[in-house]
Amino acid sequence: MTLTPEKFASVFDDYPCGVCLVGPNGIIQRCNRTYAVIVGRRRQDLEGIARYQTLTHGEDVEADELATAQALAGNIHCYQILKRYVLPDGTPIPCSVVVFPLRDATGMVGSLLALVVDLSGSQRARILESLKDLELHNARVRTLLESADLSQLVAVDAGG
Repeated sequence: MTLTPEKFASVFDDYPCGVCLVGPNGIIQRCNRTYAVIVGRRRQDLEGIARYQTLTHGEDVEADELATAQALAGNIHCYQILKRYVLPDGTPIPCSVVVFPLRDATGMVGSLLALVVDLSGSQRARILESLKDLELHNARVRTLLESADLSQLVAVDAGG
């Protein structure tokens, strides 16, 4: 099964939690609206500019970077981490983050795909209510990503 750019864009944009593509250098390449809401910023202020480490609570950066390094090195297929993002006003937002390295045909990581669920009190009831749907959707995304030939995937920015 081939994951077409259209299918990828649909899954990416319509996913019920935050989704972002992060380069191996930590810079956010693309994010969906839900991710931008979770971290309290506009997409245009994140994409191509922000590093995920600058959005992460200082106490959580090291563990996140260690897991990312393991994924980039090919030592782990994916990882899940509980961490806090920090809103511009300093408010910490607890999140569950699942990260998948996206490799090209040569095995090099071009991006990391992060799926982010806001666990803060304001979102907890909605998340718990829809957890079964989210788990089913996660399984579908994993299946698509694991069976997809991502060497044909082309990322296009707002400029075309």
